[in-house]
Amino acid sequence: MKALDRKLLRDLRLMWSQALTIALVVASGVGAFLTTLSAVDSLALARDRFYAQGRFADAIDAYGNAMRILGENPRRLEGLAMADIRASDGIVTERARKAFERAAVLDPKRIEPRLWLAFAKAQDGGLEAAAADYRALIAEARAMAKRGTGKALNTVPLRWCLAERVNVDQQNHNGFKQS
Repeated sequence: MKALDRKLLRDLRLMWSQALTIALVVASGVGAFLTTLSAVDSLALARDRFYAQGRFADAIDAYGNAMRILGENPRRLEGLAMADIRASDGIVTERARKAFERAAVLDPKRIEPRLWLAFAKAQDGGLEAAAADYRALIAEARAMAKRGTGKALNTVPLRWCLAERVNVDQQNHNGFKQS
């Protein structure tokens, strides 16, 4: 044993209470981290279970709790909005619209929020504005496909966003009729 090692052990013996305090602080930090991971897993399982059982109001609550505990991010906001849309039988509600708008602000390159916001415009009767938004999204997706970056428009309301093959129809409830 070298002299430096002996000095280290002697100093550690003299400062045992400080070393114990540091060890307890580190242990409590690790415990808090593991608790947070457990909460995240629990919220994810609850969300999946609620979706599988068709309990969309409970899924909305689970997303709200997740955002309260873990903070907002685009995926959680989109999940909240999608649960709200499913709970309201496919209608983009004001809460869903606000969640999609916030998700689009947090990550402007995400396609899903902009796609659903365009769908909401069509739902509200802004058919020309919705068609323009869909055309812009399709152009962006084509450019991304040519570059080989990002993901294409393979999301839920894709059948409504085929603006080049869609006739705007003022009488149609959904706002679009395939030609």
